[in-house]
Amino acid sequence: MSNISLDELKKMVLKQDFLLDKIMSVCINADAAADTFSEHACRELLKDISKTWCEVYTECEPMLKTIGELEYEDMVKRNKKEVS
Repeated sequence: MSNISLDELKKMVLKQDFLLDKIMSVCINADAAADTFSEHACRELLKDISKTWCEVYTECEPMLKTIGELEYEDMVKRNKKEVS
């Protein structure tokens, strides 16, 4: 049985959503200012995007593991019902 509560899973999803919105916001704003950014500023922007994406990925790993465990538990329950 999975050790994560529904509330914890919701918090993880909300954090993912926030971080992805942050990346999208940076990308959208960068498009409008692309001609005025120096090369250094562009590199810093890309570093920020990369850092945020790493945070998204790091947060995503335990969530994917939990989802896999829940899928397995569901599959086992269905198989038991079919056998019965």
